Amino acid sequence: MREIVIDKLESLVIDALGKEESISENDIKSNVKIFMSVLPRLPQFQSELDEEPITQNEIERVISNLEQRFDIYMEDGTMLEENNHKKWYSKAKEDRGTKYWDRYENYLRRDKKLPERVIASMDNATEEIMDALGDPVSSNSFSRKGLVIGAVQSGKTSNYTALINKAADSGYKVIILLTGTIEKLRQQTQGRLDEGFVGVDSKVYQENRKNNFIGVGKLNRDLKVVSFTDTSKDFNSSIIGSLQSIKDPVVFVIKKNKSVLEKLLNWLKVNDNINQQLGKIELPLLMIDDEADNASINTNNPDKDPTVINNGIRSLLQQFSKYSYVGFTATPFANIFIDPFLKHNGNTQLSDDLFPKDFIYLLEQPSNYVGPYDMYTEDGKYHYMIRHNDDMEKVLPLTHKNGTSPSRLPESLKNAVLLFLIANAVRDLRGQKNRHRSMLIHVSRFISVQNIITSMVDSFVREIRNSIKNYAKSDESEHDFILKRMKQLYEKEYAQKSIDEEDGTIKETWNEIREVLFSSISPIQVRTINSGTASQMLDYDEYEETGGLRLIAVGGLSLARGLTLEGLMISYFYRNTKMYDTLMQMGRWFGYRDEYRELCRLWTSEESEGWYAHIAEATEELRMEVKRMKAQRKTPKDFGLRVRSATDIPLIVTARNKSKSTDQIRLTKSLNGQMIETAILPYKINEIKVNYENIAMWMTQEKQYFVSDPEVLGRKKPTFKNVPKDKVISLLKTLQYPLMNDFNGDSQLIKEIEKSNSSIFESWDVVIASNDKPRKNIEPEIFGGIKINPITRSFDTFGSKEYIRVSGSKRRLGAPEYALSGLDKITHNSIKKYVDDALEGKLTAKGNKISPTENMYFNTGIPRNPLVVIYPVRLSEGKPISPDSTKEEILRKEKIQKIINEIGMINPGIAIGIPDREGIESIKYEYLINRVYQKQNISSNIEEWVVEYDEDDEELLGD
Repeated sequence: MREIVIDKLESLVIDALGKEESISENDIKSNVKIFMSVLPRLPQFQSELDEEPITQNEIERVISNLEQRFDIYMEDGTMLEENNHKKWYSKAKEDRGTKYWDRYENYLRRDKKLPERVIASMDNATEEIMDALGDPVSSNSFSRKGLVIGAVQSGKTSNYTALINKAADSGYKVIILLTGTIEKLRQQTQGRLDEGFVGVDSKVYQENRKNNFIGVGKLNRDLKVVSFTDTSKDFNSSIIGSLQSIKDPVVFVIKKNKSVLEKLLNWLKVNDNINQQLGKIELPLLMIDDEADNASINTNNPDKDPTVINNGIRSLLQQFSKYSYVGFTATPFANIFIDPFLKHNGNTQLSDDLFPKDFIYLLEQPSNYVGPYDMYTEDGKYHYMIRHNDDMEKVLPLTHKNGTSPSRLPESLKNAVLLFLIANAVRDLRGQKNRHRSMLIHVSRFISVQNIITSMVDSFVREIRNSIKNYAKSDESEHDFILKRMKQLYEKEYAQKSIDEEDGTIKETWNEIREVLFSSISPIQVRTINSGTASQMLDYDEYEETGGLRLIAVGGLSLARGLTLEGLMISYFYRNTKMYDTLMQMGRWFGYRDEYRELCRLWTSEESEGWYAHIAEATEELRMEVKRMKAQRKTPKDFGLRVRSATDIPLIVTARNKSKSTDQIRLTKSLNGQMIETAILPYKINEIKVNYENIAMWMTQEKQYFVSDPEVLGRKKPTFKNVPKDKVISLLKTLQYPLMNDFNGDSQLIKEIEKSNSSIFESWDVVIASNDKPRKNIEPEIFGGIKINPITRSFDTFGSKEYIRVSGSKRRLGAPEYALSGLDKITHNSIKKYVDDALEGKLTAKGNKISPTENMYFNTGIPRNPLVVIYPVRLSEGKPISPDSTKEEILRKEKIQKIINEIGMINPGIAIGIPDREGIESIKYEYLINRVYQKQNISSNIEEWVVEYDEDDEELLGD
């Protein structure tokens, strides 16, 4: 009841100020004061407030929440589209009305409490997208295909629900919403659409044909929507009737499942749906493909039949004479890799695949979104959330089999569980007792292993609960081992360090937390969540009246991709997958955490943190590329292969061959606009010597290209300028690096450059990385006749000590500054200004400018030479041993020092940067990787990313 009172106070102020363009702190405080006097006169709150008036702490919390709310903003998105499409939606709004959208907009404002500026931005975005769709009342047939790029857990559902409401207003009669492959995700999505569009509980209506109005239905009961699916079951072909006989909009929420798609397709073909003369359904269709990169992509070769899900989607579309297909995804890599053209008998024609030929729309996120870039980059706003859990490897190896039994819970997982319990107490102290809370544990794809982890965590929680029950409020609390550990963890993680800076600290004291610990953690459940149990275990509605669900969820792929864990605060993720799309989609911890952001933590491996950081940067580059191509009035087909494949660490963009029988997978990489480097170096001294001597000899032979006057350069690094292509190729072909890199002397990359006739490769710059001043204990050296200050990199051994891998969170050999090297002053300044302007206004929490990546400097369109950077690396032992180092850490340090002593010389690495320039054809190449390479370098279990579907229910393997 208390929480309802506080929510009502906030709602009254929001209603009063919601339409104001500028809201000050005084506006908020004065309105809170006004409605404080109104609340006690409302009959439903009178007795409650007579007995316990609103406290000063509650008032401050309301003011703080409102200040955050009204400070949230959202920039408009970016549309990349075909230029010959006629705009139609503005006129349609006038003629056909906006009743469905008005109802949903009111729901977002009153029920979901979205900030006015966010609603306005959503309105603008969906209006642009509507204009890119086909006009449903047009007398002409049309087929429109587009893609909307959002971010993981950023509110894509709200955006496509807004689009659906506007589509219904404009005349779209059939709406098919494709969810992921998991039934629980489909049910969650159906529930969201029931609230935001249908207006009634679809399950109740299907069971007894009675309207139980929910969401938008409570605001306007006159608007009708017919749902052929509900929250309990997917489409059932036994439904009697036809689309033609229904005057209201019809919606289907179905999962991407072979049998379900076939049922719907067969149903559409009968029941008087199809005009027999035309052979098509004449009602206009809007298909929304949520997670459009998951299962929808045709991964078969063009000369073979499409994959079953892709074929099912395309077959559904082809039943309609007028349709618009809109994919929504946070990880668009696979979608943009779809070939928009089909080659048949030597002719090239437009394919009927799902490539977004008509438009690509880039959604921006509200300012309160907790996303990958701010979390994983070192100066990111939410970088304080990251913790490492590499000790899990000793308990449960990354590569393990079904039935493996972990020996114990690692200390990192115990700390994560303990912090979740503390966070629960904090949220209770903040008056959020009825809010759902959850913790995610994702360490294995095997249900058998998940069950064992669940049992072990449950036993640990019971042990903690008993200690807290017996000692939390007694004088013995300081002596109880668990409570002592919890206090130390609180002091390390949450004890307030500063007031103004967002650094994951809180105001609540340990004594306050200790007083409510037992009541806060008593309702916590520990459950295994997979495709078979999700419907039962994640039924949040059951807990709405009893204080919210408090859950520690242990699961695999179904938990990681798509399912929403309400109130997720603590995440424990230990998996070894290296695809852009899979890794990002597993980020359930992204999203909106306004009431408890500083409580959130993510445990992951140090290596995974580096992968995430790389993907965050690649995604940011992709977003910049959309904006740049918009400014150049490019179309989606021009966009083509613009996705950055990972090159400095063994990541791949997207694993898309789902045939388990094949031994090889074909990958495609684009060279333009990216920098490729060798982050994995040889270990054997003879291999190092060969690379060293070949580079030194080349430098000596090609002295004629050396820039003797460093003043002409923007960056004063040793530079060979305007080197002919054949001389650069002669150097690169002599160098050998481990195959885990994209580059070595006989790699396909070098062959592609050598055979290319592109003018972009005619002249090169070759730069020797050198520190401006000598580093401590690192003397200057003569390298290829040039005096340099070698760069240093800390490292780990890799592959049974056969290779050396650059260590650190990003595992980067180079640094962004070297992407600007080799340039004359004018070009240097122009490129730097272009990137700085593109990042203008994007600041970290500390007010610092977001750092550019190397690739950004090759994507400006400003003419420059391709670049080779030679990194003369002196291996370093890294951070010094701390006093509290473990025995294992000390032994590892000694081992690293021994390797340094054995090598005793520079171990040179290479980076290659290829600019992307206007009018220059994209340079790309294909290469195959076999299953041995896949297992060793892409995933601990090949089945984790070579996904196999069961024809009956198509759930992911192991889950």
